[in-house]
Amino acid sequence: WVALVVGIPAMTGKPVTWVGTGEKKHSFISATDVSKFIVASIANPIANNRKLVIGGPAALSFKNAAEIFGQTLGMKVETKSVNFNETVPGFPPEMTQFIGGFDMYDSILDMSELSKEFGIIPMKLEEFALNFVVQTRLRENTQR
Repeated sequence: WVALVVGIPAMTGKPVTWVGTGEKKHSFISATDVSKFIVASIANPIANNRKLVIGGPAALSFKNAAEIFGQTLGMKVETKSVNFNETVPGFPPEMTQFIGGFDMYDSILDMSELSKEFGIIPMKLEEFALNFVVQTRLRENTQR
């Protein structure tokens, strides 16, 4: 969700828009890390009959993510908040409630033990942002 709500608008010079305060913290996880946990779980006895609740290495808010993308891009990222009855630019109207759900509660996970058990170090948002910016720019350059 960080890539869609924060990354794309930041990269295109549009305001990063969230619903509510943008201050609730979540253990956002990259798709790469989800894949790593899936692969590490296959045929692994420590994963048998377990529900693995996974997340990123640090609990961050959309505000934090906008700051990190701004640092990565070397610029201030404009941010904007909308109410639950408004639409988030770039998203269908029904997504506003979904994005607003992130402002209802904190979802903080301590990944230290699970990371040790499976030998996976979750990607920090700073690394994710850098990868996202580099990959997006490379894709843009190859399309020209």
